[in-house]
Amino acid sequence: FNKSFIVLEGGRSGGKSIQVGKGTLLFILKRQEDGTFICGREIQKTLDTSVKSLLEGLIKQYQLEKLFKITNNYILCKHNQVKIIFMGLREGTAEKNDSVKSTYKAFGMWIEEAQTISELTLDKIVPTAIRNKDFKIFFTYNRQRINTVVHDYFFSENDNYTKCGWETTQHIAIQY
Repeated sequence: FNKSFIVLEGGRSGGKSIQVGKGTLLFILKRQEDGTFICGREIQKTLDTSVKSLLEGLIKQYQLEKLFKITNNYILCKHNQVKIIFMGLREGTAEKNDSVKSTYKAFGMWIEEAQTISELTLDKIVPTAIRNKDFKIFFTYNRQRINTVVHDYFFSENDNYTKCGWETTQHIAIQY
């Protein structure tokens, strides 16, 4: 991935989450130093509503248990000490608890169900990625209506790139 923002949109059952889950694990395994990878969604009340179980399933499916330690709250890559954490972004970008910006050595993010993300959340996390040239944010979403905050943030009505530009954004449409 040579872009900072990878935007994957498509219908249900298109395989977006599984592909990004696999890509996330590979991205983390290739990393040469420790750090934190954040998996989030706008509102996440429990880990059951996160992608944690999907990542755990992929780790087991590809027999990667020797490379990852799965705990109740996070997943740790053993060879480089990268920690995969899971959070609700509305709470993580709130003024009182700006934990996204202050997450230790954060180098990447996966935002699942990004069609529900708020403009406030985007306004907080995008500068984090722009400041660090190696930071990547993966957005996966179903574009159920014409206008969603995440789509409008990166693209105009005719799918031309907007705020972040084509130099930093990769758009992938996935269908079953």
